[in-house]
Amino acid sequence: TAAACVKPWTFVTDHKCMGNGVRMDEALRRDGISLSITHARRIAKAAPIVTIAKTGKTRRVIPTSLQHLRCVDCRRKVRFCPDHLKHAGRTEIHAYFGLTRNSRHADTCRYTVAESITRIVAMSREATGDELIVPDDGRFRFRLHVLTEALDDVATANARAESSFHVARRRTEYERGTRRLEPYLRTATAIARLYQRISDPTDLEQLRDTITIRHEDDDVSWDDFCYDESRWPALLARLRSGERLSHPIALVGTFGNISMTKSSTGAPTHRRSTLPLRHGDESLCVQIYGRDGRALKRARGNTRVVIVGHPWPGRFNDGGNAKAIRMRIESPSQIAAVL
Repeated sequence: TAAACVKPWTFVTDHKCMGNGVRMDEALRRDGISLSITHARRIAKAAPIVTIAKTGKTRRVIPTSLQHLRCVDCRRKVRFCPDHLKHAGRTEIHAYFGLTRNSRHADTCRYTVAESITRIVAMSREATGDELIVPDDGRFRFRLHVLTEALDDVATANARAESSFHVARRRTEYERGTRRLEPYLRTATAIARLYQRISDPTDLEQLRDTITIRHEDDDVSWDDFCYDESRWPALLARLRSGERLSHPIALVGTFGNISMTKSSTGAPTHRRSTLPLRHGDESLCVQIYGRDGRALKRARGNTRVVIVGHPWPGRFNDGGNAKAIRMRIESPSQIAAVL
C-alpha cells in the first residue's frame, strides 16, 4: 500500500525551514491555544497519505490544525517541520516548529540565537565555584576544563564510595560533588542543545563567533565538542586508535530502552543505548552506564538527547560487526532532551 511505502522523512517535499532562530518545541494555533511538538507529531503521523499524480511520489497532507501557526513569544509566523534525515540518512532530525520563509523573530524573542545565549550565560552564573562561561573581549569563553575537573572529582568520589568501608562518609562526599557539578552540566548540555537546535548557517556562525570553547590553553572547535550520528564513526575511529580525549564531549542520539547489567566487580549497573546506526552488517550505537537508574531514565524512548561526558570505545551484542561508544553517567544533568 502507499502508506507502507512512505518513509518518515518524505513527509513533505521541502522540510527545510529558513530564517533565523532556533528550532521550537511549541507554537500557537490560530485560535490562540498552545500546541506542543509532541502533540503535533501525533497529529501528523495520523494524517492521510496522498499520491502526487505528476511525479508518482507519496506524501502526507498537512492537517489544518498544523497550519497558520505563530511563535509563542513574538507571534511571528512559524510552520511545522516533520521528522526527516540529514547527512545521507545518518542524522535523524525530529519534528519541530520553525520560521516560515519570509518570517523573522523579533529581536527580543527568546527563540533568537542572541537571546538563547543570554539565557545560557545567566544560567552559568548559578555555579558556586569557578565560572564555566566568562566574558572574553566582547564575546564569551566556554571553559571546558572547569567541567572536566568537576566530572573527574565526582567520578573519583563515586569510586571511593563503592570501595570504601566508610560508605556513608564517602557517599556524602560524592553527593556534595554532584551538587557542585549540576550547574556546570546544565550549562554544558544547554550549549550543546542550542548548537543542535539551529538550522540556519548564519545563526550557527553567530553562535561560534559569540561563544568560543577553550580547554586550559587550547582552543576546541565546536565540531570537536559536539558529535551527532553523522560523526559517530569518526569519533569511534579516534578512540579505537588509542587517542584519549582530554576534554568531555556532547554526544547526540535517539534513546532506546534501558536494561540492567553488572560491573566487573559484580555491582549492579544500569545501561541504556541509543538506537543504532547501521551500515550493511555494521552497527554503531552509544551506550551509557550508571549506578543510579533514575539518571538514565531522564528521557523516554525515541527521544533525541544530548549526553555530556568522557567517551571510550566498546562493543555491544547486536549480531554482525557491532561497535559502541560508551559513557558513564554520574548525574542526571549529563542528559538533556534536544527538543
